[in-house]
Amino acid sequence: MSNDTISRRINNMSNDIENQLSEKIKKSIFYAIQLDESTDMNNEAILLMYVRYVDTDLNDIQEEFFCCLNLKTYCTSEEMFNAISSHFQKINLQFSNCIGICTDGAAAMTGKFNGLVTRVQQIAHKNIISTHCFIHREQLAAKDMNENLFDVLNICIKIVNFIRASAVNTRVFKVMCEEMDSGFKNLLLHTHVRWLSRGKVLTRLFELKTEVEIFLRDKKSPLSDYFENNVWLAKLAYLTDIFSILNELNLKEHLGRLREKMSKYFDPTKDIRKNCNWVINPFVQSDQNILSLTNEEKLIELSADVDLHKIFRSNKNIGQFWIKVQNEYPSLAEEALKLLIPFSTSYLCENGFSTLTTIINKTRNRLEISSAMRISLTKSIKPRIDEIISHQQQQPSH
Repeated sequence: MSNDTISRRINNMSNDIENQLSEKIKKSIFYAIQLDESTDMNNEAILLMYVRYVDTDLNDIQEEFFCCLNLKTYCTSEEMFNAISSHFQKINLQFSNCIGICTDGAAAMTGKFNGLVTRVQQIAHKNIISTHCFIHREQLAAKDMNENLFDVLNICIKIVNFIRASAVNTRVFKVMCEEMDSGFKNLLLHTHVRWLSRGKVLTRLFELKTEVEIFLRDKKSPLSDYFENNVWLAKLAYLTDIFSILNELNLKEHLGRLREKMSKYFDPTKDIRKNCNWVINPFVQSDQNILSLTNEEKLIELSADVDLHKIFRSNKNIGQFWIKVQNEYPSLAEEALKLLIPFSTSYLCENGFSTLTTIINKTRNRLEISSAMRISLTKSIKPRIDEIISHQQQQPSH
């Protein structure tokens, strides 16, 4: 088949998936979006968006790839807002049911006066939940570390780059690891863009520290001297631990400054979960719930329902539970879904950009990426092949 035929079929399947997704979002009581921007290998500015909504067909909360938009000039809030607005108009989707926007916290996204979130609030409603991705917040908090530890991190990056930046060094180090029957054959490269990078790089370096020391000595690199310094190795081990299990935060030393930074980026007064434990478990009594008098009475009624309690215990999916009771307790379910639908991280966008680098390469740099991205990243919606075929003629005119 020709390239045009393949491209046409990809576009047809992508359009069908997009039409299905649009209809599902319009049927949903609410929806939330996450978005992030980056640059591809052609220096094109790309804005990725994912959507989270109530799928009435599956009776569950679903999250799907929403769209891939080109930013023609600058990556400003105005450019992004105009691109999003144009796409919403194209699929006839309203902002009024959008209840959450998750971003990486950049000024263009969350600026108080001209940020993208502010612009959306102005035309939708002021109660949109704006979420600064908690993974990015963790990384911001972790950046402000002790100066000595920061120096250790920089040295580790230099060591990795010394080996991985050279194709010859990379091959020689791989062969050496194979001869030593090492658990791994190479080091990992560090990148500031990917949030998992730092912990994985340090872990791999620490596990291959013997092999790395031998290699650096063979190359007569002064970086090998660090591996004779027990204090430096202890700091490397500490950094490996702290970045590998940062989410658990269960270390007991040197966490004073980290705790202060965590308090700054995770302000407990802005936690939307506060006084909302009833959403997680409506059958546990609490005096701290913030509900209207009517919803408080409905919650008491719901918590006394033995059959619903059995359903709740048998199904650990909280979203499915609230969708199930939506007809019987509409206002209560609505308040619960407002808190359950918004994204907490922009991880899906990060993952989407990784897929983008796979799809677009030197031999496929002119590929129309939006359709390819949709087919690659969509999970719960399948193209309706029979319906697509029914609208096609066997031999289109040339």
